[in-house]
Amino acid sequence: MTIRRRQRRAGFVLIIMTAASIAMVGALGLAVDMGRLFIIKNETQAFCDAASLAAALALNGASTGVDSAKAAVTTMATEDKWNFGTTQISSPTTEFATTSTGTWTNAPPNPPTGYKYVRVKASVPVPMYFLPVVLTTKVYTQTVNSQAISGQMDVTTLGTGLSPYSGIAITTTGPDFGLTVGNEYSIQQAQFTGTSNGCSSSNPDNCFHGNHTCAGDTKTQLWNVASDWGSSTSGYWGSTSNSVLESYILAQAQLQAVTVGTNLDPALTSGQKNSEGGWLDWRVNHDTDSTDTTWAAYSAALNSIPPTANGERLLTVPILNPTDPTHTNVVGYGLYMLETNASVSKGGVLSQSNLYTALNGNDAWCAIYAGPIDFGSINTGVGGPTGAAQVMLVQ
Repeated sequence: MTIRRRQRRAGFVLIIMTAASIAMVGALGLAVDMGRLFIIKNETQAFCDAASLAAALALNGASTGVDSAKAAVTTMATEDKWNFGTTQISSPTTEFATTSTGTWTNAPPNPPTGYKYVRVKASVPVPMYFLPVVLTTKVYTQTVNSQAISGQMDVTTLGTGLSPYSGIAITTTGPDFGLTVGNEYSIQQAQFTGTSNGCSSSNPDNCFHGNHTCAGDTKTQLWNVASDWGSSTSGYWGSTSNSVLESYILAQAQLQAVTVGTNLDPALTSGQKNSEGGWLDWRVNHDTDSTDTTWAAYSAALNSIPPTANGERLLTVPILNPTDPTHTNVVGYGLYMLETNASVSKGGVLSQSNLYTALNGNDAWCAIYAGPIDFGSINTGVGGPTGAAQVMLVQ
């Protein structure tokens, strides 16, 4: 009897161990396969996040920006791999929209005006190794889906990065405020003469001393300045200290925040004009492209592979709308390209630009309007009501 009981007990233990082994295999399968799914989800999500940010940075409101955005996603897919960095993400989807909620399209109109959001989607098949052994319904592959949305978010306040100059609005509507990309405008106004010398709304050029105006300046801009600013105001703002202005220009280290909709008139000053000319020329001469004279050529240099321009010639300034002698409202921001008179001789020698050093304090100082600002990008942005945007991950 005792022997039979022991045999029955041994048989029972064998049954329990067999059942437990099956359960353990199932638990192991769940842990291993589900763990892999969790890791791969994180890998593909990281790719979508990074790719959507890179694509959003490339958008510029033109078809070239859309092409660059798609190329950025393709490049990211070859570099940011999944399966512990061993497998390339195949055929990610890149879509564009004017809002973060869609409607999404992979072929926006040409030009894609207002398209400043990018959605990147990726799907990868993940083989299951243990779960098919224990599941009644066999599942050998699971698909992991990930997506991310990034966009150019409008910026209304800038606490750093502005230069102590200003653009003058033609209209109050962003992103360009009536300015034309590629045209030359004043970022420092010439000294005001008063109402002598035939100064009037129909002849605003006669309201200024020196090299009166820049080629693209309109009568609207000039008369707004002439009628609302005095002789001590030329578009400088923030400080009259030489050392502070040097840091403003060379390091773009402004000391006060500027907000769209506020009155900048109390911060406007006469500046330290003669010293600043040398600092502006320093920026031009320290750009790896100090010779191109048009925005189209300089932009191409920025976007060449490798880039042949480094962006030193670019200044971010507030766009102002003088409305009366005590109110100059900030309507937005703009990106300007400093001009140059540097050239390369036949012997291949590069001269130094002294365009701004050669000017005096009574002259208008000119720069070329490049367009809306896309912080973090070498390109101008799509643009919005403030003319400035910061690329951010939305979803």
